Amino acid sequence: MKCVFLVMRKIKFLIISLFIGISMTSCLNSSEGSSISYAYLRVKGMMGLYYFEDILGNKLYPTTSSLTKIESDTDFKMSETHLAHIAFEFVEDETQDTQNLDETTKPQEYEIELLGARSIDGPDVVISQTMDNMDEDAPETAPVNTLNVSDGFGGSVKPYLYDLETLVLPIQFNLSNDDTKFKMHKLVLACCRADMTDGVTSMVFYLRHDKGEDDGITYYYNQWYAYDISNAVIDFQMETGVTPTKLIIKAHEDVNLSGEMPEEYTEYEIEYKDPAEQTSQN
Repeated sequence: MKCVFLVMRKIKFLIISLFIGISMTSCLNSSEGSSISYAYLRVKGMMGLYYFEDILGNKLYPTTSSLTKIESDTDFKMSETHLAHIAFEFVEDETQDTQNLDETTKPQEYEIELLGARSIDGPDVVISQTMDNMDEDAPETAPVNTLNVSDGFGGSVKPYLYDLETLVLPIQFNLSNDDTKFKMHKLVLACCRADMTDGVTSMVFYLRHDKGEDDGITYYYNQWYAYDISNAVIDFQMETGVTPTKLIIKAHEDVNLSGEMPEEYTEYEIEYKDPAEQTSQN
């Protein structure tokens, strides 16, 4: 289990590239003088051809050989992934500037050597009719520690929209130091149609943590999950007649590790606005 925590410490560092730029700027480089870059990118496909794309429209096409190697050596499959965390190098091309892109640059296309990739897709969002139904559809047997996770640089990361279809939650929860019990934990995002009434403009999501048979809280783990909320938003639009203006994420948080389920939710609010538009306006 120790190796899991070592990997996550690295990912906590790499995730900063998304928050301070998202576009393919020099902030994606791991260090000065290094040619290896890291990013969280959407996977898109057209006529069987898959590529990575950031929120500003820049497209990255992995070479066939590098993608084949990654998919044969790992369980990563582009055709089955919504949002991916990747490590890569740009294929040298004197006609392309990969160091000075910013939000005013016209979206470009790049060829890359894919060095590593993993899906951060969360499970499907559960849509329940009532809260009682939610207890059956998405059991909750334990709180999480927090959705406000340290970024490794003195700040913190909270729930955010990657795009209008993708809600990313940085989730810290506690568990036993055991691989088998680790796999028992399920982190499901759910919403309830009973919350979707006329006049409502805020869409509520609930993070549900099922710990299985793991009663341990000795170790903590940070899991970034990207949830596809597109179907849930469509349901909200059908029930209320409007598009949500704000997302509210509710979680039972036990920051003091009491081991008990809190009575009240901790809430996080996000403006439901395309992050690409917000970036272009800054």
